Amino acid sequence: MKENCLAAKSLHLITEWHSSKNGVLTPYNVTFTSNKKAWWQCVKGHEWKAIVSNRTNGRNCPYCAGKKVCGSNCLATVNPELAKEWHSTKNGNLTPSDVTPGSHKKVWWQCRKGHEWEAMIYSRNKASGCPYCSGQKICEDNCLATLDPDLAKEWHPNKNGNLTPFDVTPGSSRQKVWWLCSKGHEWETRIYVRKRCGCPYCGCKKVCEDNCLATLRPDLAAQWHPSKNDRLTPKDIVLASEKKVWWLCNKGHEWQCVMSSRKWGSGCPYCVGKKVCKDNCLATIDPELAREWNYVQNGDLTPFDVTFSSAKKVWWKCNKEHNWIARVDNRYNGRCCPHCIVFKKESECRDIFENIFGKEFPRNRKVLECRLELDGYCEELNLAFEYNGEQHYKFIKYWHKTQENLKKAQSYDRLKARLCEEKGIKLIVIPYTENHRLEEFIKESLPN
Repeated sequence: MKENCLAAKSLHLITEWHSSKNGVLTPYNVTFTSNKKAWWQCVKGHEWKAIVSNRTNGRNCPYCAGKKVCGSNCLATVNPELAKEWHSTKNGNLTPSDVTPGSHKKVWWQCRKGHEWEAMIYSRNKASGCPYCSGQKICEDNCLATLDPDLAKEWHPNKNGNLTPFDVTPGSSRQKVWWLCSKGHEWETRIYVRKRCGCPYCGCKKVCEDNCLATLRPDLAAQWHPSKNDRLTPKDIVLASEKKVWWLCNKGHEWQCVMSSRKWGSGCPYCVGKKVCKDNCLATIDPELAREWNYVQNGDLTPFDVTFSSAKKVWWKCNKEHNWIARVDNRYNGRCCPHCIVFKKESECRDIFENIFGKEFPRNRKVLECRLELDGYCEELNLAFEYNGEQHYKFIKYWHKTQENLKKAQSYDRLKARLCEEKGIKLIVIPYTENHRLEEFIKESLPN
């Protein structure tokens, strides 16, 4: 056997050498580089003629590779569902049995909806469907006029040239066209955007004479700052705009805020006391209250720096030198010194007891034989009272300083009650929660 024969160089090809169609030619008397044509037969039984050197260089069965057509690799056999869309009249004598699924030949197709188009066989075999059903090509079935007649009514009648709703699909993504809404607004946008977006003027996304601030809210437009908004005017902005602009109220206050917040009722922050100025500061509005400002405890903060309606907690000092913390707005609304009010309520309670019994109820530090004092005690009646302000029940920072001090004060209250009980003294405790009905509460608490 010669060293350069096919049998010696390419043993795997010996099995595909056709056993009967090559006459005297054998793998032993032909070189592996020969340009002679020989017959071959693959394991699937396909027969074909090919140059020997091409086979040794890697060329395999053209039927198995889909380069030649046979009964086992034709489109009709491999993809019968696709073969059903083969156009019955437009491909001449060519049939699905005459082509492979990988063919680059262009042929005509017809889908079950009757759409006709031309496409390469291999692209169809890779799942390319009907271009009309998928909206890639336009026909009467898938055009905008058919699928969305209501939207087609807003197609601009003269700004789109020869293009009509019959020439585009609802999903056309790149094409910008002109539209005209029922109110006469004109705008340009892509067709596919219209499915989820209406007229930008009716929706207040773009400004026009119909939806501008000047038209819809002339009362707000009257507060537009004449010089701080550059060239922007009330005719250039919609009510729902998130743009920050400058305003000027009829009292001369200037402020900046988002346009849309004005729509929902946001007014001048100085007039309503949300921002401080000379007109609305505590020093101006309530100079009497400002006199109780504790300048030492409040540091740099002054009555000129807060509004009368501020929720800020600050330090105060009454004319009796009592110090306490309270919100500015609570003070403005009538809350006075908590120390003074305790003594005031205690005095009211004493008056009620003395009016009921016609006897005096002075303070007494002796009867309990310790340092604890009763707010009022009548020795003849062996009756005492205690008025307990808010500080007896909960922690108040300016009063107790620490939680420990509150607990200590409450322990003294319990000790007073125990000592009175031991000495047979009837003690009536009047909590601050009964301030609105002191006399009624006292009468209900008296012994029968």
